[in-house]
Amino acid sequence: MSYTAQAWREWCQRAEAGAVPGAVDFLTYAVQHGVSVFYITNRRQAEKAGTIANLQKLGFPNVSNETVMVRDDGAPASKESRRQLVAARYRIALLVGDNLNDFNDDFSGKSIMDRANQVDRERAEFGTRYIVVPNPMYGDWESAVYENKSGLTDEQRRTLRHQALKGL
Repeated sequence: MSYTAQAWREWCQRAEAGAVPGAVDFLTYAVQHGVSVFYITNRRQAEKAGTIANLQKLGFPNVSNETVMVRDDGAPASKESRRQLVAARYRIALLVGDNLNDFNDDFSGKSIMDRANQVDRERAEFGTRYIVVPNPMYGDWESAVYENKSGLTDEQRRTLRHQALKGL
């Protein structure tokens, strides 16, 4: 089944996503030690209630309408304005995400090579301030593989995926 906004919205509303192993324990530990936790997501307003319900059902701490920060309708995908809202009141100790764009906008809309170069420039942040969690389902890295183009055919996407593969 291909992605559609309607199917995504319905899935979010069902509140049946699982948690990355260790995420609830880590964030619970952080909250128990005085850390304020915010959940910054590119889910939309229409998906917020389901997202909050899902996080609460999984046992994530400090989940509320204020701490779950979704993307406003019509707003760009950048999370920077939401990160800045948090930074205005708190010192951000860690950014945890499954996508380079979760850390800053320097990775957004870049080619694979430019993203790799940016990772190299910011290498000291990874594992200290940036914590990357696995997401086997999707990510903005896919856009880089597809040269940040939309509307590609399945064949064009397949060709670009094959071209992007690197041997180890």
